[in-house]
Amino acid sequence: MKVSDLLKKATKLKKENKVEEAIKVLDEAYKNGIYEPPSYEMEEDEEYTDFDKLLTLQDLVRKAKYLQEIGKIDESLKYLDELIKSTSSRVNYSVWEIDELSNLHNHKAIVLKKEKRFNKEFIERIKSYCLRGISTNIKANKKPSKTGDDFIDELKLKDFKRNRKDWLLTLENLLDPKRLLKFVEDNSKKTTIKFDKREVVGFAQLVINQLYKTDKIGIEFKKLIKD
Repeated sequence: MKVSDLLKKATKLKKENKVEEAIKVLDEAYKNGIYEPPSYEMEEDEEYTDFDKLLTLQDLVRKAKYLQEIGKIDESLKYLDELIKSTSSRVNYSVWEIDELSNLHNHKAIVLKKEKRFNKEFIERIKSYCLRGISTNIKANKKPSKTGDDFIDELKLKDFKRNRKDWLLTLENLLDPKRLLKFVEDNSKKTTIKFDKREVVGFAQLVINQLYKTDKIGIEFKKLIKD
């Protein structure tokens, strides 16, 4: 069975509340399919694979949601942590990996929210926000050079110039102290963590501007909060 058909079958089983069966079908799809991360570069002499076999990050994340459905919360979080770890190892090679990593932390936050683990959810939201800011900062401040740039070449110069305006505006919004404070307030309402909201705002601005590595975000953020 084609990978796309397996993914559709898993969706159908999930809707029929046959979640355990759906997970087995997902595993089969993962076994037969191929996930090529954004940093993957095809060799010049490499013949491309069947596009039907390609898996997206969204396809992979589905398993975590399904595991949560049947009460396997620890397995769900462990699975997401494995995806986060593997993606973190590639962020130095592609800005698009940072986007993937931001999305993964957001998916983890969603799982934690459903379990009412609001303290940990908030931390994941902050990580996701900061990573999105770092990615946007890198894109917005890229400048075309005579020697060429893989990132710009990938987008084509015309598209890059058009998109850069949007990235600059997005970056401005992400760094805006009022918007950031609202984000912190909205996402920390149900937490029992003790912290100064304005310090968190300053922390996020610093992380985005200094382009902190992903592991440092968690380490530094822990210094601001107390359970």
